[in-house]
Amino acid sequence: MEGGPDYLAALHFAHELERWDVLPVTMLGRGTGAKMDPGALELMRGRRVRIYPHADADGGGVKSARKWALQLAEVGCAVDLFDFNLLRRTDGMPVKDLNDCTTGLDEESTAGLREGLFPKPDLVVHPSF
Repeated sequence: MEGGPDYLAALHFAHELERWDVLPVTMLGRGTGAKMDPGALELMRGRRVRIYPHADADGGGVKSARKWALQLAEVGCAVDLFDFNLLRRTDGMPVKDLNDCTTGLDEESTAGLREGLFPKPDLVVHPSF
């Protein structure tokens, strides 16, 4: 996740969807720097990772997420980036981050979110970022 509110949203959805195999981790904003701490990378080594970048107007959230994804791939992680662009809130506005999903989604987005928010436990994704 990117930021504290998204981290809390991830915990909310993991509980709601009964995904006890999910362990959220957060980067405290895209401004924290592009280089992940080597110790953190070692803890993530070989794990399945999904990054939830903010859909910022300037593209900065996705740009930072791609840098983090490359570093994670270098330590053997299977990484992908979640795309919020297809989700809409009940007021018709686009979803920009995971926390937006807690305020209410339109019916189609709700179904898609429940199905695809977290990777399937047995799904391995090859980097496509």
